[in-house]
Amino acid sequence: FAPYVMSDELTIFYGGIRDGYETWDLYMATRDSVVDPFGNIERLNINSDSVNDAYPFVTEDLSTLYFYTPEGIWMSTAIPEPMTAVILALGGLYLRRRRS
Repeated sequence: FAPYVMSDELTIFYGGIRDGYETWDLYMATRDSVVDPFGNIERLNINSDSVNDAYPFVTEDLSTLYFYTPEGIWMSTAIPEPMTAVILALGGLYLRRRRS
């Protein structure tokens, strides 16, 4: 329920009960092109007992996920893994030194 498709039409977020779980969760699925079916389904895990929870909205850069529950609107932000953060920082240093 409540599907949210990104503007490139390659990623979809939706709520549902799948794969033997007994609670409602948010899911994300991707595809390689707009003519392909969605696959690569990933459970984002909110574990709710209510069908009314979820209703996802995601920012275009995929950095922030918003979803609704009766308790309010929730926000989840992407935090890079430690190694990703180190690589990004080193890359930034390299580019700064190269421009100098």
